[in-house]
Amino acid sequence: MTNQNQLKLSPQAEAIQQKLVQLIQEKIRNSDTKEIGFDDFVNMALYEPQLGYYQNNLRTFGEQGDFITAPEMGNLFAHGIAKSIKDALSEAGMSILEIGAGSGQLATDLLLTFNNENLKYLILEPSATLQSLQNETIKTQADKFYQQVTWLNNLPENFEGIIIANEVMDAIPCQMIQKQEDKQDGWHYLNVGLDEGGGFVWQAGEAVELSSLPAALQSEDYPADYMTELRPWLSGWIKGLSKCLKKGAVLLFDYGYGQSEYYHSQRLKGTLQCFSRHTKNDNPFQLVGLQDITAHVDFTQVIETAHNEGFDIEGYTTQAGFLIENGILDQQAAVDEKQQYMMSQQIQKLTTQGQMGEIIKVIGLSKQMTADLKGFDLQCQLHRL
Repeated sequence: MTNQNQLKLSPQAEAIQQKLVQLIQEKIRNSDTKEIGFDDFVNMALYEPQLGYYQNNLRTFGEQGDFITAPEMGNLFAHGIAKSIKDALSEAGMSILEIGAGSGQLATDLLLTFNNENLKYLILEPSATLQSLQNETIKTQADKFYQQVTWLNNLPENFEGIIIANEVMDAIPCQMIQKQEDKQDGWHYLNVGLDEGGGFVWQAGEAVELSSLPAALQSEDYPADYMTELRPWLSGWIKGLSKCLKKGAVLLFDYGYGQSEYYHSQRLKGTLQCFSRHTKNDNPFQLVGLQDITAHVDFTQVIETAHNEGFDIEGYTTQAGFLIENGILDQQAAVDEKQQYMMSQQIQKLTTQGQMGEIIKVIGLSKQMTADLKGFDLQCQLHRL
C-alpha cells in the first residue's frame, strides 16, 4: 500500500498510516458485502479524526508540504479577491467567512489588505491541526487583527457577508463509476475491497441508477471501462451554503470544468489524482492518510444546484480572467525593480494558461445584493456550463 522506494516515511507517518489502514480494513471486513464505497474510503483517508490527511499533524501546505495553493504564492491572490468583493462586503456588513482556510495565509492577507478594524473574519475549520496552523499564521503575520478572527466548527445561521472557499470542493469525497461492457445495465460503482493480503483494490459494485447520472453521461455513448467521478455530496454542500447565507455573496475557486468537458469521451480515467511531496499520482490506495486525494469539480452541477437553491449567479470564469480583471497586473507598477521580478513570477504561476490560471475556475453567487462581484466580465464562461 505504501511505495517505500519513492518516499521514506518518518516513524510518526508510518504509525499514522498503519492505524488508518487498519481502521479502513476493519470497516471493509465488517461490511455485509466486504466492500465500501470509494467516497467512504476517501472520507476516512482524508478526514478520520487524528489520522486522516487533513486531520493528522503532518504538514500538508507550502514548499515543505505536498502542494502549494494560490495564497501560499504571495498576496496578489488576496488583492484580487479584495478588489472583487469590496463593494459587496460593504453592503453585506463587513463580515467574511472562509471555509477550509488551509494554512491561514489567505485570511492573513485579506486582513492586511483591508486593514479595517471593523472587519469580522470567520473561519470554518473542523480540523484542530489546521486551526492551530491558521492561528499561528495569523498571529505571526497579522497580530494587529488577530482579535477580529473567530473559528467555527459549523456553518453559522443567517450569515450576512462574503463566503470564500478556495480549493475546498475538490476535497469533498467523490464516488467512482465505470462503464462495464459485460453488464447489461452499463454504469456501475467502483467500490473498495481487499485482496488476499489485505491490500486495497477496486471492486465492481452495484449498478448506478439512471437518475444519479449527470445528463452528459446519459446522452453520450462511452467506451467500455470508461471511469469517472460523481460527487453527490457537493450538491448538499451548496445547499448548506444557501441555508447559511441570508444576504451576501459567495466566491468559489477550484479545479474543474463544465459537464461537456468533464465527461468528455476521451477522458477515459476521469480526473482522480493524488498529491504527495509535490508529486502527482493516480493511486489512492498508497500512502493512505499521507497524501491528498482529489478530483476536479463539475461546475455545471454547482451552478444548477445554486440556481435551484435561490442563488443569483454572478458569473463563472477562469482564475486568470478573474485576477487580471481585478488588477493583478497593476500591482507591479507600485514596487521597485526587484519586487517587480518576484511579482512577475507570482503572476505567471497564478495566471498561466493550461495550468492554474486556466484550469482553476471561479464562480460567484449572491443573495439579496445590489453590489456586484467584480472579475467575471473579461473572460465570462457561463456559456460553457
